[in-house]
Amino acid sequence: MAAQGAAQGMAANVQGGDLAAGLQGAVNGLAKVIESKPATDRLLAEAVRLSGQALHAGGAGVWVTESADRPELILEHQLVGLGLMLEGEVSAGVVSGVRRCAREGKPLIVPAFFMETDGGDAPVNPSPMELLFVPMKLHNKTAMVLMMAVPPPGVVDGSVHRTYLNFLARMVGSVEQTLTERHLSLMEKDRGTSNKLVRFTDEIHKHLFLGQVTVDIANLARDVLAAERVTVEAYPRVRKRVTAVSNVDEPNKRANMFRLQKLIFDYVRDRHVAVALDREAVKQLVSDPDLQDAATGYFAASSFDAFLAAPIKGDAPADPVVGVIFAEYATSEAAQEQQSLLADVARLSVSSVSNAIEVESVPLMKLFHSVRELWKKPASPRRTVGLVLGGIVVIAMTIIGVIPMDFSIKADCQIRPSAQLSIVAPMDGRITNVYVRAGEHVYPESAAKTMGDAAKPLLRFDDTALVTQRADAAAQFAELEGQLGDARAKGDMTKIGTLQEQKNQIRSKVDLLDREIIQCVVWSPIEGTVLTENIEQKQYSRAKASDPLLEVASFKDWELVVDVPESEVATVRGALEKSARQAAAANLPDDGIEVDYILYPWPDHRYQVQAVGTATLLPASQQNKNANVFRLQVKLRKEDLPPEIAMSGVTGKAKIHVGRKPLATQWTRGAMRLLKMTVLF
Repeated sequence: MAAQGAAQGMAANVQGGDLAAGLQGAVNGLAKVIESKPATDRLLAEAVRLSGQALHAGGAGVWVTESADRPELILEHQLVGLGLMLEGEVSAGVVSGVRRCAREGKPLIVPAFFMETDGGDAPVNPSPMELLFVPMKLHNKTAMVLMMAVPPPGVVDGSVHRTYLNFLARMVGSVEQTLTERHLSLMEKDRGTSNKLVRFTDEIHKHLFLGQVTVDIANLARDVLAAERVTVEAYPRVRKRVTAVSNVDEPNKRANMFRLQKLIFDYVRDRHVAVALDREAVKQLVSDPDLQDAATGYFAASSFDAFLAAPIKGDAPADPVVGVIFAEYATSEAAQEQQSLLADVARLSVSSVSNAIEVESVPLMKLFHSVRELWKKPASPRRTVGLVLGGIVVIAMTIIGVIPMDFSIKADCQIRPSAQLSIVAPMDGRITNVYVRAGEHVYPESAAKTMGDAAKPLLRFDDTALVTQRADAAAQFAELEGQLGDARAKGDMTKIGTLQEQKNQIRSKVDLLDREIIQCVVWSPIEGTVLTENIEQKQYSRAKASDPLLEVASFKDWELVVDVPESEVATVRGALEKSARQAAAANLPDDGIEVDYILYPWPDHRYQVQAVGTATLLPASQQNKNANVFRLQVKLRKEDLPPEIAMSGVTGKAKIHVGRKPLATQWTRGAMRLLKMTVLF
């Protein structure tokens, strides 16, 4: 009760006095302090003193909140007297208020004697004063929290809350501007490196991607740490490293040390510990053989006398190591001077490296930012080139995916004579004569009267036995004629009938022998050219009936035969039927589908024919190269052939034009067919 009465009395004095004049005097006093450019500690102390005096504060405190979960009290006034600090330990409820103010980034008011039992992280105020928590931002980030214990407002005047906060906001704003210009963190206590750390923090947050951030950390850390060389490794994934070096020696020298540095990097990464060693210390390092071997090898290959290595990781023990900073020095004294500062540099690098790793984990993020940067520079040549390339890509995608293009099917083909016959043996027998050779022009027997000696048979079979049999049959026939005459003279009707029957049998035998004798001479059924080689070797050989003897082809009429793959038969048939329907609907002749072909002996000449009607596609399949094919046959004109062609079975490549489809549809036909036949079936 006595404490409450004292608090109410102090509140009455504040409200009864000239509050506005007191607050303005404090602002003016702080301005004079700022103009004198004091050190960081003095500036904060003067700000707390002037603010507390103007507000008749019973106590004050300033916490550094660079790590919001672990605020550090760096300046306090009368907190012990208010019961907010006992034996050097700040009340847990006050620390909770500091945390909440730092996280939310806005002022917080805790009434006098406020106790919160439900929440574990709620502010508590065991004092008779009202606690005002005000965040202080440096470089747009909450870096400190100012706490003032002021008399609680009276029952009548509740506007003192707003007056207090507005005044503190003005005071804090002046301090923020000054400290931001000079210092990044109060933890440095004007060590002389503040400006470099400010620049360090500003620069490493400029880029989003890990490679650029790693390069910035290496270059800026070299300046801050006054090192001869700084190497930084970042670990976006388990088996991936991103390395940057502030300055590189000769390539050969750098390559020799690269593996040794990797051992030290892995040691720091795996154990989450910082390492500071020089040449003399390595000799005494026997408790850790892994580090001793790596460091000994490093100093043996390096001209530096000391190095510092620190992991880039969060404050929590379970946080992963996202990178390692490795600083090299010419002397051990220089390394010892910067040893404590390396931890701050590593701590300031955590957020930049972590953010870069998260950004790069987003798919297509680099591409998006590259396009975005180009778009921000209207006059940039890169933007012009990017727009041109983008337009080309859009046009190409339109052409590929939308605009119909000629759709054709490629297949093997051959041209061959329309009339090509295989001459077979008409009987069993021995070939006595062969009258023709390969490539010789031959004529049918009917042309012998007009062509004279130019028309000759192909070959002759031995007819000696047949001629002998015919002579015997003719003699028997003459004898029967005489016997039949005698029987008629005698009028023996029975004998006449018998002799007449025998005479008819002999006549049939003679006729059969005459036909066989004629067949012994083999003629070509058509006018053409002999294709079979070495036909003369068949002379004096024996042949059985229906054995192939030779081939004769007529080179007057030709046809194109295209081997249509089985998978494309429906497409070709559909194109033929579509052409026929359109011609019938328009009452015009059917033009069919276009077939282009080239032949291997004449690759420079390209020919074009029209296949008309589905009848040109034969219904039966054949085997070609262990695959089913269907034959598309087209009659050829003289102008569709190479000049003076006289060869059968010339092969080539054909292209069957079956319509128009977008290129994307054409290119994906095989994959879609495989998908439908396997996965979707």
